[in-house]
Amino acid sequence: MRPARPFTSYSDYLGIASAFLCLIHCLAGPVFLSASAHLHAESAPTSPLLHPIWDYVFLIFGFVAVRYSSQHTPSRFLRTLLWVTYVFLAGSLLMEEASETFRYLVYVSSFALIIVHVINLRNMVLTELEKQQEE
Repeated sequence: MRPARPFTSYSDYLGIASAFLCLIHCLAGPVFLSASAHLHAESAPTSPLLHPIWDYVFLIFGFVAVRYSSQHTPSRFLRTLLWVTYVFLAGSLLMEEASETFRYLVYVSSFALIIVHVINLRNMVLTELEKQQEE
């Protein structure tokens, strides 16, 4: 019989997916804007994929993923790192219009959050394997 997966693995997958989609959204935005400006110089870009509401959608999914992942990880260091990277991402997204620096911090913190979720997922899998070997 296959052992039940802990919910944290799903929350890590959610975190990886939402941070990755956020990163794609943030990187694609400038490309769509410049392509639209070159193709239709007289009109402003109106793509629904560029709407700022997506930033908040990704933040909500990211919050849920970080919350559940941090509640179930045995590592205090990873728990702290999950929250620190999320706070940097959220703060950078909220301050993105204030300075160009925050836009780059969004990219860096989103990528860092992906890495921390992958490390946490790996850590949880290794911990589960160790528990199974002890039994």
